[in-house]
Amino acid sequence: MAGWIWSSFTLIILLILYEESVFSIRCDCHFHCPDDHLNFTCLSDHKCFTIRKVIEGTKDTRLEYGCINKQGAEFQCARSNSFVPNRIMCCDDYDLCNEDLIPVIEPEVINRYYENLNISKKEPVNNSHSIALTISVTICVVFLVIALSYFYLRYRQITSKRERDSERKLFITDGSTPVSSYGELCMSSDTGSGLPALTKRSIACEISFYEEIGRGQFSVVYKGRWKQQYVAVKSICEEDQLSWNRELEIHKTAYLRHENILCYIGSDTQENDTTQEVRRLIITAYYPYKSLYDFLQTHSFDYRILYRLAYSAVCGLHYIHRSISGVQGKPAIAHRNVKSKNILVKENLTCCIGDLGLAINIDPETREINFNSCQKLPAIRYMAPEILEDTELLHSFDTYQKSDIFSFGLVLWELTRRYELAGVPLDYQPPYFEYVGTNPTLEDMRNIAVHKQIKPTLPPRFGDDFHGKVMKRLIQECLHYSPSARLTAARVKKTLHKCVIDQNFEDSGGSNTCNTTSTGLSL
Repeated sequence: MAGWIWSSFTLIILLILYEESVFSIRCDCHFHCPDDHLNFTCLSDHKCFTIRKVIEGTKDTRLEYGCINKQGAEFQCARSNSFVPNRIMCCDDYDLCNEDLIPVIEPEVINRYYENLNISKKEPVNNSHSIALTISVTICVVFLVIALSYFYLRYRQITSKRERDSERKLFITDGSTPVSSYGELCMSSDTGSGLPALTKRSIACEISFYEEIGRGQFSVVYKGRWKQQYVAVKSICEEDQLSWNRELEIHKTAYLRHENILCYIGSDTQENDTTQEVRRLIITAYYPYKSLYDFLQTHSFDYRILYRLAYSAVCGLHYIHRSISGVQGKPAIAHRNVKSKNILVKENLTCCIGDLGLAINIDPETREINFNSCQKLPAIRYMAPEILEDTELLHSFDTYQKSDIFSFGLVLWELTRRYELAGVPLDYQPPYFEYVGTNPTLEDMRNIAVHKQIKPTLPPRFGDDFHGKVMKRLIQECLHYSPSARLTAARVKKTLHKCVIDQNFEDSGGSNTCNTTSTGLSL
């Protein structure tokens, strides 16, 4: 019994020693050699291995060799199923047995690996770019909204302050002279027919000048901004002070609020601190089409627009000519400088009369002419023959109004040339251009209009068109050499008004019957 127990114990000890005994096999090593390797070999107590790996960045592979110990879990001696393509084979048959092992990786496995790798690399990059772009845009939008809000609130604050300051300036006494922001001294100013009756104020200090939009012999017209609206500012030099005074006097004494007369807003004077030059300003409404002269350079039109422009212009001239009795009345006025540059075109393609610097009026009580002492002549090209013949002697008041009709007839001639007869308008020309050119002298116009009695005419083809014939006849009636034979502004207005009404009737299927005649009732 004791012998049997001893034998069993000895067998167990031998089995344990066998399991723990130092089993060794020599293997080839390459890329996986321990520090104490000798001649690219290693000693293993378990097995040798050979592994085929993919070289990073390529589709090529290489073989690596080494030893596996019992406790080594880095590699398994079986076909690898990991995501990274590799194949491993193990052996323990004889020394350096792994030299004869040749693992193989299928090409489709390598291709699939790189496809998955590219997808996995692209997604995080694209996502990161998208996130970065979204964050950047959001931050920029937030800062932009904050900046715009700040500037808007600042603008509102400045605007409110200006309006409060403007309201305070309404009650400035005559001894106060506020200084403008652009270094010029604001002097006396008055409100005009386009504003309610207010105390004296300084308008020039509140106007921002933008650009020059017109220039004459004695004045320059600027586009400006006043109280959140665009205005036209006419700057008159010192040599033409009498004309400036006369226009202010006309607007102060005459009731000139009419849709076809240029809205007068106010006047002011400014003195430059450095040059001591005094500028006399007249502030009026601003119209983007500017003057009829500028409009005709670039626009042609059908008979509807022709009638609208002509009729609205004569409405303004008729209102200037007529006398209105009563508290809100006005005296009869003669313009004396009717020309296409002094007629403005509104946004709705109607006209209004401007520039009353040479106007004269008749006193309703004494019937005397309140003549302007200014010796400035009106536009020479548009002078009536009787004015060209005698520019210094005083005529009857009716003579000056009839000379306005002659000038207006020349304006109608300019208008009619741009009428699209059969769809084709004539090129723009000022009156008498073929006779006196661009800059006629007084003697040139006397020779043409007085001595030779030449009048601008329209081509014969206008007589074959109904609307052309109407305008041609009307122009002839306005350009009579004798003032007494010319139509009045009321007669021209009545004729054009009938044409406008008949034009609307014709558009709805009727026939046009408007005509001209020097007889009939005046309006």
